[in-house]
Amino acid sequence: MSEGNDTAAWAKAHQACYETEPIVEVRDSVKVQAGFVLSLYARLPMEVPAGEDRRAAGGAIWERLHAILTEAMAGEGAENVTLDIEPLRTAAVLRPSNKLQPEIALRASIRHKEAFQAVNADERQQMSAFEKKLATAGLRAGHW
Repeated sequence: MSEGNDTAAWAKAHQACYETEPIVEVRDSVKVQAGFVLSLYARLPMEVPAGEDRRAAGGAIWERLHAILTEAMAGEGAENVTLDIEPLRTAAVLRPSNKLQPEIALRASIRHKEAFQAVNADERQQMSAFEKKLATAGLRAGHW
């Protein structure tokens, strides 16, 4: 099985999905989009016993989401941006859009390497292409 098929199968089994939202800052009294927040989610297996086993399962899911993100970032203008990934949180998240099902979340901000640059139309297109790579990898936009 190829890596892409393996990732798609994993994404389906874990109901992996993503959301993007703009980072908006105010500069000289003007709102400017300074980047994007990208969130990846995957179902936390509640059939795994609570405690250390479930924490380990959550950590493994976060690591897989991290690998999917870094693989998808390759070649998408990554040399021009700063990718800041928040550290692993041991707690599950509950999103109303996913019927409050427990999930592991990976959140990252994507910004210019040089501070105080606004996102332009080309970069919005690059983000759209990046989202398509996530969808091709088997992740759904929003929720399952």
